[in-house]
Amino acid sequence: MIRKKLLSLVLIGAIALLFSLSTPVAAGAPPIQPMAFWGHVTVDGLPTPGSTVSAHIGGLSWTTPVDGSSNYGYSPVFKIPYDDPETPAKDGGVVGDEIIFKVDGVPAIETYTYELGQGVKLDLHVGAPPAEPTIARSPTSFAFSAIEGGANPPSKTLEVWNAGTGTIDWTVSDDALWLSLAPTSGSSTGEHDAVTVSVNILGMTAGFYNATITITAPGATNTPQTVPVTLIIAPPLLGPTIGRSPTSFTFSATEGGANPSSKTLEVWNAGTGTLNWTVSDDALWLSLAPTSGSSTGEHDAVTVSVDISGLTVGSHPATITITDPGATNTPQTVPVTLNISPPGPPPVGGTAYIPTKPSILVPWLGLLALPIGFGIFIWRRQRARQRSIG
Repeated sequence: MIRKKLLSLVLIGAIALLFSLSTPVAAGAPPIQPMAFWGHVTVDGLPTPGSTVSAHIGGLSWTTPVDGSSNYGYSPVFKIPYDDPETPAKDGGVVGDEIIFKVDGVPAIETYTYELGQGVKLDLHVGAPPAEPTIARSPTSFAFSAIEGGANPPSKTLEVWNAGTGTIDWTVSDDALWLSLAPTSGSSTGEHDAVTVSVNILGMTAGFYNATITITAPGATNTPQTVPVTLIIAPPLLGPTIGRSPTSFTFSATEGGANPSSKTLEVWNAGTGTLNWTVSDDALWLSLAPTSGSSTGEHDAVTVSVDISGLTVGSHPATITITDPGATNTPQTVPVTLNISPPGPPPVGGTAYIPTKPSILVPWLGLLALPIGFGIFIWRRQRARQRSIG
């Protein structure tokens, strides 16, 4: 009887141990993602639109452009691949590699240590900011265009900030009746202040117009600074003419996050007669409502919506097309850019397998069953001897 019980306990322990060994302790991880970087670029404290950012690991390098707002890595996303262990030559980064960043070949102050699958916002600075208050502005010029008798062109934004130390108390002014600025003053210790630049063509005839925005800040090393503005007004067109605003759209979202807010496209007749317009797009993630209408000059609103479901990190382009067979300028297009940024630092090496409690406990239960069973056997045998002696 005792032998049968001992045999049963041993079998139970063996089965548990075999089961634990057959339980997977790791799942196949997805491919390791590259690193992604994005941020703002300055040289001596000032923006540097149109320059190039490069990243260097040993003898390897990767480049990306700097846009008109002195940003990099937003469109397109700046990716640095990981080193593929299956290839003999080094073709990417490995954990611990130092990444050297350069702007137009000049090393930036910032460096970074390579980590697999990380998304990092990293502002890059070349040189040192001025040691005194200094006016900085972006962009360095503006250009507007419109049609005589048509709608005002969309407003634009001027950024003003202190690129040096201390504080600047700035004011902006202009020299044209058709130009307006808001707000006209502010202060900055380094943060960027936004000034809306608007144009009103009411009563203006076709032609070429110039104006100047002046930025002043008492005590700044480089006061004043100027920003030239040009306005081109084209002659009025005869017959229905497609007018639209804005002339482009940019949406931003985070991978796996919420859809960005919808925006509005305005369509109207900038000519004579009646415009019978239709709008369409070439992307599954883009939708428009309504898709048709008519205008004798009034502005019709089209809601432009984005659905990021299933889309990955990167820049996704699309085009909205506005048509009317009888219009003088059909078709008109509006480019759309959707920038999806990484969701944040993912787990190193991709999505790791986290074992469940049963998969952790079962191997130990299997190993513990054998000594427990043997102990019970010894205890029962001693009890049987004591009863036989008694």
